[in-house]
Amino acid sequence: MFKRPQTSAEKAAAISGRVAFEATVVTAADPGAAEDLLPGNARVDSMRVPLTHLGFRDRTLCLLLTAKGRVCAGLTEFTGGCYEGLPAGEPVSTTYGNGSGASRTRASTSSR
Repeated sequence: MFKRPQTSAEKAAAISGRVAFEATVVTAADPGAAEDLLPGNARVDSMRVPLTHLGFRDRTLCLLLTAKGRVCAGLTEFTGGCYEGLPAGEPVSTTYGNGSGASRTRASTSSR
């Protein structure tokens, strides 16, 4: 996902609107956390938006890298988080839902 060039829509999303807000939320500093546990600042040039218009709330899935090399993912106005990263070629499975037990799973392969 991060190997391809950033689209003009992704560049715009990285600096304004719901996706930009999600990036600030998932990379926010927590005053109670040790510095080495914090994800680091979002790299705006890495923002990717692989899925849009999800569900009746019109959510967007965004992915980005941080200055510390972490991989962050967020679903606008719902949830997000950052990870140390995945080795290239590792299978990835993501499950998301609305908390009511209904969920969907999407599998892919990491190409970081």
